Amino acid sequence: MLDIILHSITPLVPISPAAIEEIGCHISQDVRNHANDRLSSLTKREKQVLQLIVTGNSNKVTAFLLKIAQRSVENHRANIIRKAGAKSQCELICLYIASVNKGLIADLVYQR
Repeated sequence: MLDIILHSITPLVPISPAAIEEIGCHISQDVRNHANDRLSSLTKREKQVLQLIVTGNSNKVTAFLLKIAQRSVENHRANIIRKAGAKSQCELICLYIASVNKGLIADLVYQR
């Protein structure tokens, strides 16, 4: 069910608080408990890249928005997945949503 919800999110459209709350209800307690631990070591730039990833942006669009090279985005993305210990992009999105639900990653709002 989570995959269906996540695939229906339109790229470049922020995830609404209501959607985050609804999806958050389906995330296991274990994921919620460890979300902060797994994402706390991200740098500010990695957090910006993470937010753009979860809102459906491609590496190319993310690079354009952040005014960095696409290869830099690819490196940040790899670091994010490694630091988060995520096995898939779906798991990474679940960690992000769990963190937002707990108020742990409020600083991920992308600033232009």
